[in-house]
Amino acid sequence: MRSDLAEAARRGAEAMVRSMGASAVVLMIPAPPIAGDAGEELGLRSPEFQRLTLSPVAVRLKAKRAEVTVPADALELLLGVQGDGAVETAIRAVTTVLVGDEAYVLMATEAVASMGRACLYRLLLRLPPTEVV
Repeated sequence: MRSDLAEAARRGAEAMVRSMGASAVVLMIPAPPIAGDAGEELGLRSPEFQRLTLSPVAVRLKAKRAEVTVPADALELLLGVQGDGAVETAIRAVTTVLVGDEAYVLMATEAVASMGRACLYRLLLRLPPTEVV
């Protein structure tokens, strides 16, 4: 019974996010190195990135910050993980989050739980500092 209620909360959270606009953001994650490539093993090449489109999400912009609310199912499926703490560990690989044309830095990830299971995640973002030369 408890797992049924948790699953209902997860479905309800996804419906809520879809009703709030169902936007999309792009997560930039370093691509795994190519084995046997001497240049890459020595760090002579620029790293390549995987662009993972995360949808549906609800985005709230504030000055130099942004908050992205995403259903747990969508984030777990995209990252290929499931279970307590797995998303928080996997999301550490994200270097940049693209919201429209703006590139944000991921500052924190917060899980919103119901019945002991995450049903939503909040990604807290900020614009990177600009350098004045």
